Amino acid sequence: MELTDRVYATCEWDMMKSLMSVMPIKFTEYRPDIHDCDNFARELWGITAKMFPLLPIGYCHVVTEYGQKHAANFCIYRRPSGKPGFAFVEPQTGKMFMANWKPYLLIV
Repeated sequence: MELTDRVYATCEWDMMKSLMSVMPIKFTEYRPDIHDCDNFARELWGITAKMFPLLPIGYCHVVTEYGQKHAANFCIYRRPSGKPGFAFVEPQTGKMFMANWKPYLLIV
């Protein structure tokens, strides 16, 4: 994982989930190879970086459990125990989830 800043602030799962649900990218039309997963993921990353610059929300490339390459986002959130948690964010919907994906590029 490549970190570009020295300091990040986290929030709990429910707050992060709420923030992701209001992202305007889900109103953009999907177009294969023109405006697809990597475009959505870069847009979500850019919007969140502008609105919430200290939250650790990143861009990633993954191989899904079906062996397909996909671009997505991820976030690091604070669990109730205070320890960090990791979740993927589907850029076309803003939904947070856990998955058996294998990331090969992670940028915060």
